[in-house]
Parts: sequence; structure tokens; C-alpha cells
Amino acid sequence: MLDIVGLSKLYGASRALDDVSFSIEQGSFTTILGPSGSGKSTLLLGIAGFVAPTSGDIRLNGQSLLRVPAEKRNFGIVFQGYALFPHLRVRENIAFPLRMRGAAAADIDKRVKHALGLVQLEAYAERYPRELSGGQQQRVALARALVFDPSLVLLDEPLSALDKSLREALRQELRHLHKTIGMTFILVTHDQDEALELSDRVAIINHGRLEQFADPATLYNAPASRFVAEFLGKSNFIAVQAARGSRDVLHLQAGGHRFEHRQPGTAPDGRITLALRPERLTLVNGASPEPVNILPGTVSDLSYRGAEVGLTVATDLGALIVRVDTSGAHAIPAVGERVRVGWSATAGCLLPESA
Repeated sequence: MLDIVGLSKLYGASRALDDVSFSIEQGSFTTILGPSGSGKSTLLLGIAGFVAPTSGDIRLNGQSLLRVPAEKRNFGIVFQGYALFPHLRVRENIAFPLRMRGAAAADIDKRVKHALGLVQLEAYAERYPRELSGGQQQRVALARALVFDPSLVLLDEPLSALDKSLREALRQELRHLHKTIGMTFILVTHDQDEALELSDRVAIINHGRLEQFADPATLYNAPASRFVAEFLGKSNFIAVQAARGSRDVLHLQAGGHRFEHRQPGTAPDGRITLALRPERLTLVNGASPEPVNILPGTVSDLSYRGAEVGLTVATDLGALIVRVDTSGAHAIPAVGERVRVGWSATAGCLLPESA
């Protein structure tokens, strides 16, 4: 178990981290996600031991790491630029941390061979980094981080320099590798798809503060703040007021419209924002049964995305983005056409207006 406890980091008057706390389970894949400048890399460097926090603690299995230097923490690290030694062959790059630890030659050979097998680079052991593709270099860096059996593996945006198709392929390999070896992986990224696809849990950081720490499904379906809802995928937002409600159904009011909403737990107090994912909205065509909530509008923009079309619908409550399947189940309306947008009572999530 790795515990981040009230961690803060100040650079003069600038607060890079602000009282961040969460716990990472042994053997899990955790992602630290946030925009550029959010503090996610500072957090990773703090865990690695390269940045000393201003306050708070980092504990591994209950023991503080603050007085343990980076080289003594037994953490594997994969940097964004891979940091391979250009004058060493692949097997020598992978063997380097073992040699620095004084491992016996026979043990080094055995461990390097195993690490090469994990990343499927046995045939490239005698090549130099310059003779490898970007994806192959990334695998070498990963093998070097794993070869000495670290307590956990830190990944600092290791896929960001790769093209889209290779990045997507290596995500699958990285997830499979994690499941195979069962080590604790901590990834830093700004890529939302990467975080959703790879992670058991995601810590979303914004302006140095932890916005939410949860599994991907919870983050996507029940965001704790408007920032999380906006950053992790697209969302529509409608400012509403609670008109009345019961134990099961809350009645919302916005302009001259009334909507029904069902949400587990207690609804936020005061002024409320209804968040709706574009794929949870449908175009109502008069067929029965119709969604309980319907809002008329006019298509103001259309963007083709292969399997779906993104429609922007102008309503008197603001613009709504709707995703429509292009399989032929529904006719795609043209720009300027009047439509009705519908959603179920369970489609949205209520957020406090200030969130």
C-alpha cells in the first residue's frame, strides 16, 4: 500500500500540490490524470524521491519515504524520453540497474532474458537504441524498469511521443503486462482515453488539488465536480433548480421546462447543474415510448466521426451536443432542422453549481 498523506509542494508563492491525499493498493494500476501544469508530474516526482514535499507524507506499507533517497526506494521508472544509453546495446541497457546493484553475472543474464521475454524483444537484444523504433525503445525502457523486481513502477507519460495507432497498441500491451506480473503501476498522463482504458483507479489533479479519486466508471458516470465531468470526456451542462421531489424522483426546473431526475444518494443543495453525456441523449422521433425529458431545438452544427455523428443542437437552455449512430437506425438531420432532444431520468448527474 502506498499512501499519499496531505501532500503539498510550494515553489515560492506558487502551490504545485495542495493537500493531496489518496491510497494506492498493492498490485493495482493507478493513473494520475490532469491537464498541463496541474501538478501531476510534481506528484510523481515526489513519489520517486526527486522532489521533496513542503508538507505531508508518502508512506509505503506504513513506513515514511521522506528520508529515503530516490536510489534507495527500489522503484522502477520509465521516463517520457526513455533515457536509454545510446552507446549500450538493448541487453546492456536492461542490465544496467542490476549491475549498479552488484548482482552476479549469472543472475543478470537470467533476469535480462526474462525481461526481454516480457516485452517481446528477445530478437533485439544486440541492437543499439538508434536501431529501434519508438515503440521498441519504450519497451526497452519498461524492461529496464522491471528487471530488478521493483516495489512499484512509475510511468511518466511513456506513450506520449508515439503516433496514435502505436500508442493504442502499446496500451493493450502495457495492460496485459501489468496483469501478467502483478506489480503496482503508477502512470502519469494527460490522455483521458489512456487513463480510462488502463487504470483500476484514477486520481484527477487540477491546480494542485485532488478533484476525485475513483475507478474509471465512477469518474465517468458520477463525476464529483464540473471539472471532472468536462475533463474526462464531453458533457452538456444545464443550470437547474430543484422544484420538488420525492424519495425516488427529483423534479427539476430550468426556464419554462420541467425535468425528472433519478440519482443515487443525496442531491446537491442550492443551485444545481445537470450534467449529461452526449451519448446519453437521443433524438426523439415520435416513436413510443418517448424519453421522460424532452427539449426542442435546432441543429446548428454537424461533425462526422465515422461510426457516429456529433450534432450541436441550439436550445433555449443553451447548446447541447448529441451523438447519433450512423448505422441507419435514425436519419441524420441537417443543419437548420428542428429536432427534439430527449433523455431518461437516470441519464444525468447533478453537480453543485460551484463544482
